[in-house]
Amino acid sequence: MKPLRVTLINAGQPSFTSPAVSPPLGLLYLAAYARRHLPSTFQIIDQRGLDLSLETVVKNTRAFSPDVIGLRCLTANAGMARKLAEAFRIECPNAVLLAGGPHASAMGARILEDMPIHAAVPGEGEIAFTKILQAVASRSDLTEIPGIWWQNNSGQIHHNPGTPEYVENVDDIPIPAYELIDLYAYGKRRNMTMLPIRPKYFSIFTSRGCPYRCNYCHSIFGKKFRPHSAERVVEEIELLHKKYGINDFDILDDIFNMNKERVFKITELLKNKNLNLRFAFPNAVRTDILTEDVVDALVEMGTYMSAFALETGSPRLQKIIGKNLDIERYLEGVRLAAKKRIFTYGFAMLGFPGETEEEMRMTIDTICQSDLHAVLFF
Repeated sequence: MKPLRVTLINAGQPSFTSPAVSPPLGLLYLAAYARRHLPSTFQIIDQRGLDLSLETVVKNTRAFSPDVIGLRCLTANAGMARKLAEAFRIECPNAVLLAGGPHASAMGARILEDMPIHAAVPGEGEIAFTKILQAVASRSDLTEIPGIWWQNNSGQIHHNPGTPEYVENVDDIPIPAYELIDLYAYGKRRNMTMLPIRPKYFSIFTSRGCPYRCNYCHSIFGKKFRPHSAERVVEEIELLHKKYGINDFDILDDIFNMNKERVFKITELLKNKNLNLRFAFPNAVRTDILTEDVVDALVEMGTYMSAFALETGSPRLQKIIGKNLDIERYLEGVRLAAKKRIFTYGFAMLGFPGETEEEMRMTIDTICQSDLHAVLFF
């Protein structure tokens, strides 16, 4: 079988209101997983992360001559993804066009009506994406791939029964295909923390899924916590440190501290490696389950900065939004982190549907009563 040539693109461009970027880890995971299951060669283009023009993306893609082109984007960047898809229909007419990521997960069939693509993969993509590539390679149709949306040659849109499959044991997913991008480019860009430039930083995931049910949050990874083993986490960190010189890491998990024993094990293994690394948690940790021994472990592994998501100081709204945060324990968790010299910054929202002025003041008062060093209101 001739190896498929696949281009994956993180579509969009940074904006004044959303300037921070992070490496396209999802695309790196897709490439690593697919390469394990079928002969394939990948090109990854991070348009948003590197602020590339549409013309540059199209030129670089065309030069690669891909059989398949995958577009990933947030809904805010869907306009650029549409323009790319329209350009590829002209410049790469024989390529199969796919969409995935948050926008595809949110839109369902409507994304095929909005963009000239062949199929869309909602949710976590490794298994479904790989099956699509296998179907393309064998010239078969997509009817047996659960949960995807696709369009036949007559333009009819189909939704296959079921939901896209998840990789239950995430250690089965290979380490992301880091060699496909320039890791050092991200140290020069605006990152997700409050620090402007971090020359030797990179982002990683150590787990997928979150069992909490905040109704404003994504569900791309599902609601089951699926962690990498501590050994796999440290193996990946050590690879990035020794091969690329990375010593400053953003951990992007939704809930890194879900399993405290895993936190302790990661800390122990890192200590034994004597790597002298730094860690930040820009997506926050779940603060009302934070305990002093976990904070101590975070400090010992090198944590110097973390977000702490309050969202609202109103107990009524905590129930309505499904976060159900224990506000007193939140304040205690922040206090513990700040006491241990972790730079703490909060996340809060104002303007929930039905929120009163008094409840907005409750949120502001809770923040002001806390030991947070800074806060971002949304």
